[in-house]
Amino acid sequence: MRRVAFTQLSLPGAYADVESAMREPEDELARLSRAIPLWFAETFYFSPLYTSVAAMGSIGGGGVRRPVIFPADWGVENLKKLVQETAGGLDYVFIGSLKREGAETVLALRVVEVKKMRERKQFTVRWTVATADAELAKLHEAVRAYMEWSPYPEGSGLPYSAQSCPTAWLDALGALLGMFLIEKKLLPREQLPPLSPTFDTFANYAFSPPASSLAWISLRARATALGLQPNLSEVLLSRHPAVVRARALIGS
Repeated sequence: MRRVAFTQLSLPGAYADVESAMREPEDELARLSRAIPLWFAETFYFSPLYTSVAAMGSIGGGGVRRPVIFPADWGVENLKKLVQETAGGLDYVFIGSLKREGAETVLALRVVEVKKMRERKQFTVRWTVATADAELAKLHEAVRAYMEWSPYPEGSGLPYSAQSCPTAWLDALGALLGMFLIEKKLLPREQLPPLSPTFDTFANYAFSPPASSLAWISLRARATALGLQPNLSEVLLSRHPAVVRARALIGS
């Protein structure tokens, strides 16, 4: 299995005061900088050819830690440290940046081969609100094709299916990460944005694929445990055996 890491994206020029921004509730760019690596790490988890990790940063002292914002791309020393601290090492690391240019968001994603510490490929994609889902889906497909990604054979557990609405999936992943960080004392509760918009949007995609149903169950369970769950109506979920088991285990 090839070992691949997807690192938190940098946000060059996004904030006049980065330290102040790290103390504010997470905005869309900050959430995407963490959710996009999670999305790819999850995708590569579904392949027998790869073992994958997502690498995020945190900062702080005195018992108070919070997610970090990277104003510049990860450098060679950052990558060497990541490789050293990853069990079994790494073969490839994805690094990149997000920028706002007028009405467009621009993502530059680079693949670094660890053995020679050199860049092998760069992907650049830009989108507006209207084109985000289509452009992100194209990027996702291009990365899978370049890395010769393939899923586990049918019948080998939860099936992989590309998300029909990448923006909704990324928002859900970002919310799940935020609640996880609160649980781990790596994010103050007041820095988590309101969850109602995430639930309202993701409810439309919770049925399919089965992974979406599992994400919905996890969203509700974590939000309930933290006392953050907004008023929700019932949502139709997949009947995949893994989803049925998850609902029984979690009482949802």
